[in-house]
Amino acid sequence: MNKKIRILHLEDSKFDATLVERKLTSSNLEYELLWVTNRIDYFKALKEFSPDIILSDHSLPSFSAPQALKIMREADISIPFILISGAMSEDFAKIMLHEGVTDYLEKGYLQRLPEAILSALRNSDIQN
Repeated sequence: MNKKIRILHLEDSKFDATLVERKLTSSNLEYELLWVTNRIDYFKALKEFSPDIILSDHSLPSFSAPQALKIMREADISIPFILISGAMSEDFAKIMLHEGVTDYLEKGYLQRLPEAILSALRNSDIQN
């Protein structure tokens, strides 16, 4: 990949955000990460940061992954959206995949995060 991957990470927990960042840092990915914790910052980041991919927690205090996905679509942005959660049923994950989420990972099993990102980007034709 010729450019850094611009990753927008929607997560309310600093601990969980740090886990994701550590996994990314230990990979060979060239990336720029922007961590946001709420709807206002997420909306602003979609417009100003212009991410290549979104990583999103399932549920934040006043915001959720389905809402984040809807906002992305309403902004006419078509990029991969990976759901990362520690509290999500398999049925809900299947519904979210049907709704357009690219992939989902459990927070306790982030080993495949770098490959999930690369695969999502390859499949969306963002990577050249």
